[in-house]
Formats: sequence, structure tokens, C-alpha cells
Amino acid sequence: MGLNWSSNPKTANNPIYLTLSETKMMRKPNHNCPLTVVFLALALLICSTKANTQSSTIFLLRHGETVFPPYQENPPNPHLNDAGLERARLLAKMLRSEQIDHIFSTDYRRTQQTIAPLSEAKNIPITVYNGRKLEDLARKIKGLRGNIVVCGHSNTTGEMVQLLGGRPGEKIDRQTEFDRLYVLHQLPNGQTHTVLLRYGASYQRQTATATVQRKIAITIDDLPAVTLDKSNANYQDITDKLLSTLEKTQVPAIGFVNENKLYRNNRLDPVRLDLLRDWLASGMELGNHGFAHKDYHRVSFREFAEDIKKGEKYTNVVLKEQGQQLKYFRHPFLHTGNSSDKQLQLTKFLKDNNYVVAPVTIDNAEYIFARAYELALQSADQELMEKIGNAYIPYMEQKTAYFESQSRMLFNREISQTLLIHANALNGDYLDELLQMYQRRGYQFVSLEEALKDPAYKSPDRFTGDGGITWLHRWAITKGVDRSFYKGEPTCPEFVQNAANIRE
Repeated sequence: MGLNWSSNPKTANNPIYLTLSETKMMRKPNHNCPLTVVFLALALLICSTKANTQSSTIFLLRHGETVFPPYQENPPNPHLNDAGLERARLLAKMLRSEQIDHIFSTDYRRTQQTIAPLSEAKNIPITVYNGRKLEDLARKIKGLRGNIVVCGHSNTTGEMVQLLGGRPGEKIDRQTEFDRLYVLHQLPNGQTHTVLLRYGASYQRQTATATVQRKIAITIDDLPAVTLDKSNANYQDITDKLLSTLEKTQVPAIGFVNENKLYRNNRLDPVRLDLLRDWLASGMELGNHGFAHKDYHRVSFREFAEDIKKGEKYTNVVLKEQGQQLKYFRHPFLHTGNSSDKQLQLTKFLKDNNYVVAPVTIDNAEYIFARAYELALQSADQELMEKIGNAYIPYMEQKTAYFESQSRMLFNREISQTLLIHANALNGDYLDELLQMYQRRGYQFVSLEEALKDPAYKSPDRFTGDGGITWLHRWAITKGVDRSFYKGEPTCPEFVQNAANIRE
């Protein structure tokens, strides 16, 4: 095992920071005392062998990586992903030669799975504690003898360190930091010495890798706009807000057009056609989303193909004005065919007509948020609008994190993502915050063409179910992935579904 001093404490109150070299540990799986050097360092700090024999040690850690970060409102109970399970095994290996007398964990799947290998190796049962009653746990631990392991969460571990007299240091990054292991050495005289270890795959390396590798294409459906207010003024307002944000942030995007929305009273409206020109003038792309947004699973192939051709007419006109041509098609409802024959027919038709399918990997219930938001807007309920808007970005981040994890499990890496949202009032007001969230997560905004260069998009898709689902799940179903793969997908908050009168 390698042990590196990663910082020198400026005061006696700061924790000592140490880093366990996981690469050397993994090359030497039969090492008999992986933490001996840590306690040697502690002994030097304490400078009292006799006191050391009468003291106790408490190990505190957060659970390992999960299928998505557990920070949504009323979250499900996610399990560990492959990286989290590997971290749990490493923890048991590190502590196997140490005397452990008590093991505590919250009653969540992610914490129980993190501590289970150690519990089994030591034949010590896990004592469940309430993460909302940390002071009770601290009092209980102070009354125990022996060495103790406590597994918690990003928002409990640092607080427990402090309640037990230790120094937690900086706040844990709840989204990506899973490698802290606090070692509190408590002496009979009441003093507590804190050592902060980092073990397993490093937090710093994960962050740097994500920043380099993450790419996303922004795709916006139902142009010119999908709204209950069909006035030209409202269409213009939504378009202006979306394009203003995209131009300001220099984010490329493609809008998918339903040409029936270019008509008023069965006549082409030049004002609405000009909205498509506005998209092109802003440097954005346009694609075909069908003339009338027909559901391929409810109509014949012939009717659907005619709707695609009908939806080309005026989009082609404005594209040709810019020396461009129509290239991409987005399936309405993401329905690609509910039988093998229908799917093959449509695939051939699109290929014969020089269309490239625009897949979606980050699917979501943004449309439910949008309906709830617009109903609140129509009733001038500003408080509800704000509540919906405040829930929208965290929900989209939860969805994104979930599909990042799905990508890692399916491809052993994060693929270039394609995001589906719509041209609506919600995104007119919140697109800027949505893009900021993706920037925080280390995403580079790319064109749809660039995203589709990722080899993942060449994966076979033979899904013929009735649902309109993400391509990540289509590929997984085609590969015959176990059903447990799909667990943990975030859902739209109940209050938003109620406000929209739409069930997810």
C-alpha cells in the first residue's frame, strides 16, 4: 500500500489529510495490514503509546456511488452502481485486519450495501441508526467501548465527525465525492485527533475526467411553440426568449418543426413562418417532427409517411434560403414502431428519403412541468409558477445523473448525450438555468451531428414496445440487459403532476 501526505495542517485543529494509493492496493490484494501505517502516523501525533492502548478509533464514511445522486425531493432508494460496489469491497479489504467492534449504518440500500462486505467479513451485525437524529447516535457511540465504523451520507458524515469532537474540513461534494474515510482517534483525556483518508477511485480524477469527456446536444421539439395560448404574440415571445438565451450562451441547438403550427384558420401564417427564419438567423438548425405530430403506433405506415413528407414543405423553403437542406427527423412521442414490420418500414423510408434519426438519451417529464407551469401562468398564480420552476432544474439534474449512470453501466463510459426539451413558456423562462446546470456538470454543448459521432449511436435498436423511451433503454433491451438495470429512475414530483393534471 502507498501512503502519501497530501497536505500539511496549518493548525492543530485541522484534520491530517492522507491518501491511500488504490492502484498499489489492488495490485497487492493479499496485504495483511493495510492500515498499520495510518496508526503509526497517529501514534506519532499522539506521542503516547500508553494512552494509545486505552483509546478508541471511529471510522466514518459516506456510502459509495449510486445509480444516481440521491438528492431529489422524496427520493427513491437507489442501489450502488459498479463503482460503489467496488468501493465497498475495497473498504472491507482495508479494514479486514483491524479490530472492529461495532458497525452503524442508516437504513438505506446505498449505505447498507456499502457496509455489507465489512459486516460479513467481520461477522458483526449492522446497527441501524436514524440519520435525522445524529445527536442520539453520537451519545450512543460515546458510551461504547472499542472501535466503531459509521456509514452515512454526504449531509450526515461531516456533522457526525463534528459531534464526536473531530474536524470534518470542507463540506463533502454530494454529487461526486465518495472517497473520504475519516479516522477519529479518541483519547481518555477527551482529545480527538482527526485523520482524513481518501480511498478507492479518486474524487479529483473523476471530476477532471467528467469535465473532459461530457458532451451534450440540445434538441428542442414542437416548433414554433407548444402552448395553450395560440396567439402570434405568445409564439413570438417564446421564440425570442429561447433564441436570446441560446445566442447569449453560444449554445448550438436544433429545433424540430410541426408545420401544422405554421397555419392559422387553415392558411399559412407568414409571421409564424418567419419564426423559423429567426431560428436559422440565430445559427440554429431545423429538423422535421412530422406535420401534425402523429403517433406512429396509432396510424398506418402510409399515413405516417405522408405526414412526414407533408411536414417538409415550408421547413425546406426556409432552409434553402440559407443554402441548407433538411437532414434530421425526430419521431413524435419517440414512437418508432410497435412491431418489427412497422419499424423496418419506417427505417427504410427514412433512409430512402435521406433522413438521419434524431435519438434521445436524456428523456424526461419536462412536458408535465411545462403544462403545470402554463396553467399556473394562465391563472396568474405566481407562487405556483415559482415553485414549479424551482423544482424543474433539480429534477432535470437528477434525470441527467441517472442517465449518466445508465451510460456508464451500459458502455463503461459516459457517451455523448442528446437532451429532449420543448419550445414552451417554461423553457423560455428557465433555459438559462438549465444550461448553467449542464455547465456545472462539466458538459460541452455540441451539435447533434457531433453528438451522433459517438459510436454508441451505432448500437442496434430492436425495441418495438408501445412506450416512447430513451435510446439508452432501447439499446439495453436489445442487448437483453437484466431488469435491475432500469431501477432508480427519478420521477416527476407529485405536486407538479397534480398541477398539470397529467400522470407520468
